Amino acid sequence: MKQTQKCSKCDSNDVIFVRAMTMGYGSGNFIPIGFSIWSAVPVDRYVCAECGFVEEWIDKAYIQKLRDRYSE
Repeated sequence: MKQTQKCSKCDSNDVIFVRAMTMGYGSGNFIPIGFSIWSAVPVDRYVCAECGFVEEWIDKAYIQKLRDRYSE
């Protein structure tokens, strides 16, 4: 949905972009990589307003940080 602006499940073009955010008390849409929410990796969402399907995407700039933290 990120590239096509079209739902991969129902083919609707009614896609809503929800920008990742980090809020107080640990809420928001992110992946923790450190001890505080300020070191978290933001996760953007694309939501189909027709069927409700959701895709989550991480900016490529954060991929290496995730590898460093979570790869074994």
